[in-house]
Amino acid sequence: MNDDVISLFLDNGFYVKVTNPEMIKDENVLQRYANNNKELISSSKLYENAIVAEFSDIVIGMSSGLFITTITKESLVSSKFIVISDYDHIFHDKVKITTVKFSSHNESVVSQINQYLSNLTNKINIHISVPVADVYDKLTILDIKTEKINDTSKLASIQSEITALKKDTAHLTINIDFYNRLKYINSNLFNLLDQMYLIKHDVSNPEYPVLSNKSFIENDRRFRMKRKINMFHKSEIQEVKSYAAKCCIITNKDLVLDSKTIDNIQDMSTYYDKVFYIGTINNNLFDNDESIVRISDEEVEGIVISYKDLIKIEI
Repeated sequence: MNDDVISLFLDNGFYVKVTNPEMIKDENVLQRYANNNKELISSSKLYENAIVAEFSDIVIGMSSGLFITTITKESLVSSKFIVISDYDHIFHDKVKITTVKFSSHNESVVSQINQYLSNLTNKINIHISVPVADVYDKLTILDIKTEKINDTSKLASIQSEITALKKDTAHLTINIDFYNRLKYINSNLFNLLDQMYLIKHDVSNPEYPVLSNKSFIENDRRFRMKRKINMFHKSEIQEVKSYAAKCCIITNKDLVLDSKTIDNIQDMSTYYDKVFYIGTINNNLFDNDESIVRISDEEVEGIVISYKDLIKIEI
């Protein structure tokens, strides 16, 4: 049995049953199958209409057998499954899925599964070059979706997308601090959009301009956070914006860089494109972030002159 075939069904929302798990050689596929199988035997999952791809280790010619079963609430109650007795082969070399033939007279089920299989054969993936931060951004969004969505089939699709993305970017070492900060900002955006949907984007609602303004602010923070990530990884492709830089200077001269202050400055740097702070000791605290700059007392006047719209902040 070709592990890619089983992966293909898992990736597309099928519940998979394998007569002999030893058929699966890839450990990642085996783990995904095990998780999938736990869902399959859960009665709460079976009450949702499900399509099960059941693989047999009986080899016919150059391919293993494929049986497809649909599970519905009615068939579960009667302890009978609608079974497709005839099937076309899935070839190892082409991983080809063809239209199946059914013993069932349930035309709607036949149409549903044949359409599903037809769609599978036409699906493609496109690999393009993107800024490194776009990988972070996509992963955080998928992460947030797994926390917000309860639908099993949707979660399966999300997990397959996460698996594919991590496989393609296995050489990338994620900066956990940057990842968590970007995820926090994206979570804020998700929540704001949810609130806007609740008022149905009614522009006459007094909450609408408030929510819209907050969304703009969070979106700018998202851009700045992504820029930090691209700079940190020296991404070949960089995302750019056309608006003028927004900068600030922290005017405290005896700034104690404890953990709370450091976190505050890092958070501030998502609201401003450049954050200057006054310090005499180079303690390398912000070496990973080019948007946070330590300056001396003597440099303050020059910075204020150079950045005419510089905002002064005391923390």
